[in-house]
Amino acid sequence: MKKETETSTDTWDSLTLFLHWISAIWVLGLIGLGLAMVNLVHTSGQKFELYQFHKSYGLLFAAILIGRLFWKFLSPPRKISDAGMLRKLAIVNQNLMLCMLVLLITSGYALSSFSMIPIPINVLGWNAPSLLQPDLIMEQWAKEAHHYIAFFLTALVLIHIGAALFHHFILKDQTLTRMLKK
Repeated sequence: MKKETETSTDTWDSLTLFLHWISAIWVLGLIGLGLAMVNLVHTSGQKFELYQFHKSYGLLFAAILIGRLFWKFLSPPRKISDAGMLRKLAIVNQNLMLCMLVLLITSGYALSSFSMIPIPINVLGWNAPSLLQPDLIMEQWAKEAHHYIAFFLTALVLIHIGAALFHHFILKDQTLTRMLKK
């Protein structure tokens, strides 16, 4: 199934809009959860539960991301009349966000798999297999990578949101409204 080829830039197809907004909500939730579990929760039982929830929903998001990437690469590109610098920066930011999401999921899975405490990632009753052997040094490396990638992704998301608001309130164009309607 392919996206409808558009002759204008008025709107995106329904699946693209759905994948964008479900990804946005999911990613913002995982970022918030990650910040809360690392910085706000201090009791070990609650922290353990939040970590398990974060790992499960992070891995579940991998399925959404795979679907989103397939849809992005298998569908025809939209016809966009604006090829200016803002458009080029938007494309760079969007592609960097997608790359960071792939790296974040990969580093999170590696962190869990390298852990010296073998607790499986449980997704809807299914335990994800650990394809890596426990390794303390690699666990620490994966943990650092996961944190730095998460902070970089958060910065990219804030830039993305800021750009959408800039388009809507300063430039007063249809960039944001195209993402809100079908």
